[in-house]
Amino acid sequence: MKIKSYLPFLPFFVVFLLVGYWTGHQIAVSAGEPTPTEPATRRMPVVDLDHLSPTSSPPAKSEPEILPPIPSLTTPAQTPVQTTPDSPQIAARQRNLLVIGVDELGLPRPDLQSVWLVIYIPGQPRYMLLPVFPSQSDPDDFGQHLAHLFQLDQTKTPGAEFLLALEEKGLWWTGYLILDQVALIDVVEFLGGAGEYSALDGASTVANLPNVLADPQQALASQAKLFDELCQNVARMSGDDHWRLPYLFGMIPDHAISNLDLVQVSAEWQDLLDHASEVVCEFPSLSQTNLHP
Repeated sequence: MKIKSYLPFLPFFVVFLLVGYWTGHQIAVSAGEPTPTEPATRRMPVVDLDHLSPTSSPPAKSEPEILPPIPSLTTPAQTPVQTTPDSPQIAARQRNLLVIGVDELGLPRPDLQSVWLVIYIPGQPRYMLLPVFPSQSDPDDFGQHLAHLFQLDQTKTPGAEFLLALEEKGLWWTGYLILDQVALIDVVEFLGGAGEYSALDGASTVANLPNVLADPQQALASQAKLFDELCQNVARMSGDDHWRLPYLFGMIPDHAISNLDLVQVSAEWQDLLDHASEVVCEFPSLSQTNLHP
């Protein structure tokens, strides 16, 4: 019979069948194993606004990339870094503006009142504000240390030790702006205060800000609320408000100091006014606290 003629090949067929089953099983197991990841780094991650979703909603489906976490200034023992990010592409398109508030620039050694990092991308009406000093928690008295270190050198530049302390917290910036209380009063007035876009009065608003060293938590809450109100005022402006910025430039150098390119700032200001109604300010590090404005 023909069946008997195939019997000598039956053992080979069974062997091939078992080998195929075993190989397929191994491939399936390998495909299910997680891909090894690089070891965690102690460096604070770079914030990339291109891929950072708003704090109030999950990431959009059109952006499947893994979102980088927002920097936390209370992370212990950060390795010192330079004031440039890991990615030159991020530095080229993203602005990290260090905004420093002091009492009076005319004093030999002004007292530090505030330090905020304002992060944005030119052409996009979204701004992220991160408090550095005061902060919502300060277990290692970093705020006191930072206030003690702050001073201006002979060229009216923030001292090297002060900037190094910020770098050691993992911060990087593309420019800085220092404002004293006189400048802040004018900023409040010319960003729509005094009943124009809001009831904010520059002099009384600044005078009522809590002392940052005596009550840092209340000072932080008040500063965040002020910045949020100013942001809402900007959102009510239009392209006709371009005259405001040159006036503020007039406070330099008596009441304001900056290393920014003022021509570039003017261009970005005009672009912001063209999309003022879309301006949004976010406070991601305060979003889960009672300090959020």
